[in-house]
Amino acid sequence: RIWATYVGGNNDDVFQTLAITPDSNVIMYGQTNSGTGLSTGGGFQTSLVGAYDTYIFKTDQHGNRLWSSYFGSTNQENAREVDVDPSGNAYFLGDPYSNSGIATNGAYQTIQGGSQDAFLMKYVEPSAGPISNNTIIYDQGLCLGEAAALLTGTAPTGGTGNYTYLWTSSS
Repeated sequence: RIWATYVGGNNDDVFQTLAITPDSNVIMYGQTNSGTGLSTGGGFQTSLVGAYDTYIFKTDQHGNRLWSSYFGSTNQENAREVDVDPSGNAYFLGDPYSNSGIATNGAYQTIQGGSQDAFLMKYVEPSAGPISNNTIIYDQGLCLGEAAALLTGTAPTGGTGNYTYLWTSSS
């Protein structure tokens, strides 16, 4: 055995499916009525809202939890499938029993149409947030010939301390 871990909270937690990301991390997907023990800070939904919500639980390739979140509304949601694209974005399919609170504004269907519909969700994992207390120095190759820029926000926490910075704009 390489590693093993329990995944769950203070009540019933049911595993449904999992997917492996391009970087060999693991995403578990299931449903729960546990009010504690599943969500990490900064997740999409940090607390149980309905009778049963779905949960998303991501570990690294060594079984260490990276983040986890609830997903659901005022009734019960059931987890069915998860898949991951080559960029690492996760797609979740499930059964909602909540009449609202699942779809995003402007979605194809924003409220439940019948007694039993399905939901499809694309989930981009929580980020560490903006980087603070760092300065881009004028003579770095990426910024050569450009004015120095100050990055502001909150300091990233968790993980290994190694972060990949994404260049989001250029002028």
